[in-house]
Amino acid sequence: PQYTGVEVTATLLLKVYRWWGYAPELLALGVSGYTTFADYRVLKDREDGVRITLSQLAHSIDFKRQPYPASFHHAASFVKWLIRKHGVPQFRELYGKATDLSFERALFSVYGQTLAEMEDEWLGYLRQRDFRPGEYYDYAKRAAAYHRYQDHYNLLQLAEEGHHDPPVYIYRSLTLAAAQLGKWDSAVDYAYQLAERQPTETNALSLLAEVQWAAGDLSGAQYHLLRITEMDENDARPYITLGDIQHDQRRTDSARVLWETGLTKTEGRDPSALELLLRLGRWQRAHRDPDSARVLFDQALALAQSLVSKTPSGARPFTRLGETLMEVDSLTQALAYLETAAFVADAPQELGRALINLGRCHDLAGRRESAITAYEAVFQIPATYYHQKLAKRYVNAIYSH
Repeated sequence: PQYTGVEVTATLLLKVYRWWGYAPELLALGVSGYTTFADYRVLKDREDGVRITLSQLAHSIDFKRQPYPASFHHAASFVKWLIRKHGVPQFRELYGKATDLSFERALFSVYGQTLAEMEDEWLGYLRQRDFRPGEYYDYAKRAAAYHRYQDHYNLLQLAEEGHHDPPVYIYRSLTLAAAQLGKWDSAVDYAYQLAERQPTETNALSLLAEVQWAAGDLSGAQYHLLRITEMDENDARPYITLGDIQHDQRRTDSARVLWETGLTKTEGRDPSALELLLRLGRWQRAHRDPDSARVLFDQALALAQSLVSKTPSGARPFTRLGETLMEVDSLTQALAYLETAAFVADAPQELGRALINLGRCHDLAGRRESAITAYEAVFQIPATYYHQKLAKRYVNAIYSH
């Protein structure tokens, strides 16, 4: 599930082999890593005690014996430096001449220097390498695109440290990155800094309230959500979580009023309307009004199907459609969507929701053992406060409509 595309390095390696033919791995893999953050990686590797000399990479058999991915980092950094210093035509000439048996001779014939001399120059360049905050941020975005979320988070932290006065987008990105890893307390800290810099932005307050709710800070989340209702009376989003907090505290009538208020403000905006319809449908069913519940669930189903048609990838649309199908008793269809959502979800907030609903679906179908497996999987991830609470409840009591 982590791999949703082909990495640039793989594509470049295949293209280089097709266009230029075979060359020792130091050159072929090195040029394939041209777009990576190799300079930074090499310095990190060397800080960690992994120091590889270029003579240990010059022959492919030796290259394979070196620790990976440090070997790749060293090759990519050296080749990028070589191309930037001397240009593509000379590198192309080296690539065509070099073999595993003639690498150093080919290098000297093209550049007039030995491998050791060039290594000294390259290492000198690395020692003086100055990484800009924007560079960290750009490579952080690339890491996120490849689902390397810890790397994404680490690079964003370096981008923040590099700024004297970090821009707003850094704190928003750090909040989302921390949440992606389930680091809820850190997400709250970064969201506070974002909200301080954007005191009049409801989106900043909404994000802060969201991570506070995930971390279990109900009063903090409630306070900031109420502020949003004061700042923008037409925003439906805060009423979803405000109702959830009331429901969590067993004030179900108050929850219903908040959800109904939110629904009047949606104006057909699918995400908020879908969430509110699902909650209100469950409330009506719990209060013995199945006909009203069915009307609400049918409306939610239409919105969920529209969501999947508009964004047919990622966990979120599949979770919402599976959850809605489950509410209208289409359990077989619901199970397929929820299993897909649980497979592709990587954010703990979305994965937790998929697993909870997968367990519910199994319970409704009479598969208690499978349901417990899904609920217990929630405890194996850095799930939100509310998903952990639900999982504990359903492990101890069979879910039913």
